[in-house]
Amino acid sequence: MKDSKDIKSYDVVKKFYYLPDDNRYAKKEGGFYYWIDEGKVEFHQNYIDIVFGDIYAIEISEEDFNEALEKSRKKVKGYK
Repeated sequence: MKDSKDIKSYDVVKKFYYLPDDNRYAKKEGGFYYWIDEGKVEFHQNYIDIVFGDIYAIEISEEDFNEALEKSRKKVKGYK
């Protein structure tokens, strides 16, 4: 069993990205990747490549991510 120090140091930092090649918005939370798809935030582990630089990604703010999510929900053209 892990002690509480290990649990507290677990990667809980949220990071947000815009992926121009896919025209998608993604976030990393708790070591997992999610993307916006048709107005929902869905698990999408394929973006693990962001960490290794295999996917071109621009880091954005949480506000920018949430704005893109809202536009996706409203089916604004250009937002998946």
